[in-house]
Amino acid sequence: MNERTPARWLRPRSWPVAVRLALDLSLAALIPLTVALWFSLARGRDALERAAEEHLVALAAATADRLDQIIAETSRAVRAIAGDEDIGALAFAAAEGGALSAQAGEGAMRALAVALEVNPQFASAFVTDRRGVGVISTNPRNVGQDISFREYVRTALAGSVAVSDLIVGKTSGAPGVYCAAPIPGHDGGAPIGAAVIKLRVEAIWEALDAIPRPAETFPAVVDRNGVIIAHPVRELLFRSLGPLPPERIARIDPELSYSQSTIQPVGLPDLMPVATDDSASGSVMFTIPAAFGLGDSSRRVAGYAAMSQRPWKVFLVQAQSRADAAATALVQRQLAIAGVVSALAVVMALVRARSIVRPIRELGEAADRLGTGDFSARAPKHADDEIGRLADAFNRMAPRLQESVALKQSLEVAMEVQQSLLPACNPTIAGLDIAGRTRYCDQTGGDYYDFIDVSEPHPGAALLAVGDVTGHGVGAALLMASARAALRARAIDEGGLSLLLDHVNAVLVNDRDVRFMTMMLLLIDPKTGSARWASAGHDPAIVFCPAAGGFEEFTGGGIPLGIERDYTYEEHERAGLRPGQALVVGTDGVWEAPNLEGEMFGKDRLRDVIRETHDRSAPEIARAIEDAVDAFRGAAAQKDDITFVVVKVCSVGAPEAPEARPARSLADQERDHR
Repeated sequence: MNERTPARWLRPRSWPVAVRLALDLSLAALIPLTVALWFSLARGRDALERAAEEHLVALAAATADRLDQIIAETSRAVRAIAGDEDIGALAFAAAEGGALSAQAGEGAMRALAVALEVNPQFASAFVTDRRGVGVISTNPRNVGQDISFREYVRTALAGSVAVSDLIVGKTSGAPGVYCAAPIPGHDGGAPIGAAVIKLRVEAIWEALDAIPRPAETFPAVVDRNGVIIAHPVRELLFRSLGPLPPERIARIDPELSYSQSTIQPVGLPDLMPVATDDSASGSVMFTIPAAFGLGDSSRRVAGYAAMSQRPWKVFLVQAQSRADAAATALVQRQLAIAGVVSALAVVMALVRARSIVRPIRELGEAADRLGTGDFSARAPKHADDEIGRLADAFNRMAPRLQESVALKQSLEVAMEVQQSLLPACNPTIAGLDIAGRTRYCDQTGGDYYDFIDVSEPHPGAALLAVGDVTGHGVGAALLMASARAALRARAIDEGGLSLLLDHVNAVLVNDRDVRFMTMMLLLIDPKTGSARWASAGHDPAIVFCPAAGGFEEFTGGGIPLGIERDYTYEEHERAGLRPGQALVVGTDGVWEAPNLEGEMFGKDRLRDVIRETHDRSAPEIARAIEDAVDAFRGAAAQKDDITFVVVKVCSVGAPEAPEARPARSLADQERDHR
């Protein structure tokens, strides 16, 4: 022990890289640090004060942007209400003096209620006629009230979107910001009414409170007249920063705007010029009185920024003492020390870097060789430090990587083999338009679909098979291949779909794999307009009927394949297929596809896509389903295999046979395609 320890510390090549670097940096920094500390003075006061002021201005700008966003969202919401059909019908009926249908009235009220439900920051929403009289409102007291004296209503009835200053409502007695939009007349004519949303003042206060800010810093919002409209001390609301001349008070009309007889100043005349001028942002020094709610009088610094949606300014106020203390402690000393130490450290690092970089460079060269496919590449080991252990790890990694590449190549071959088991093309069946899609989440998967040739026992009919093996990957792919072989081997036998499932089940039960498989067999005969199916635990086929405008499902089925040896499956039949009907059979990877929030695509969205595209061809419907799933999933990874088949019924009844070209079976079509 006593002999080995000194020997190790006398061999620097065995030291860890961190020790060597720490020694070098310490030698490079200690001498210049000692010299620099003697000359470190507090010359950074101004710089840090400017930085603190710029930080306040940036916070004020961020707060202003957030308030602008809230008002912009309210403006968009009120424009959406003004463009609602039921709202337009309501305003038109009020303008023409006609009666409004109960359905349109309920729809208009529902549009207002939905706006409030979706946006908790809204206090109320109402609609006026062209005279400015309330017609409908979420606050019943607005109905029948003449609101034409409000500037925002007059502006909206003149054809423009308007946003008010902070106003205390005459009806509610609560302050808020009103956004109004014109309800256009027919063919873009003069407005026939106005839609109005009241934004709760609490939404503005909550937005101010939510902005991260330094300790002992508070926000405030001042309007263009220098009147405080948001402040942590609620008693200071609707008071001016400094005295207001009588003509301005008369123009504001405190009773109309704030439901109070006069506007009292709070004693901050230094802030009045920047609050009422056209400057976009900046900072200002001032003395804040004790009456402002923050203790004794003291010097303060405020960063401010103007809003774009309203002529208001947001102030972030901070005690000047905070910037002074930080400036004295940090600026000049840190800059001087950092500059000198950095320069000397670079010189020392360059001298020592050559001995440290060489093994790293050799390791990089070996990695480049390995990247080009040279699996014999090895990294030389020069020491027992971290880089030496990294070389050992690299040398162990190379043969493992070679094995991984070989495995990947094998998986690619397996993927090609499995892809060859799927239909090479969509079948051509008189009276039917068919398209199939599959997409595996791994190189191989367990989903399966097939178009099986049954032209001998069922001329002119189409037999479709869709299956889903539990899990995915190589094991699922092997089970899928077994099921396909068993299915095709007995498909032409005249025994019915249930017996066909019985046979596949018997084959899979004998497999030692613990996996099982769901499957749907669907035989469609366009000549008779009938469909027969048998299901082994698979989701029902979805059928859209354009005539009824609704959906039905081919329900009924048994347990999945491969579970119970002697289970007997049942066959079902439905007559009455009609041209234009669209059928979709898929696996759960379609409707269970998740987005980044964990929400699933769902069958309702699938039905919406089918309904919207039912009049298109089967390949177009399939493409629309794929696009809808991809758009919903977004950047989220595909968690499961996605497979589905779309069948569009084009005609029902015996079609006329072509004169010069005989009918061809599915097998012929697939063979020609290959």
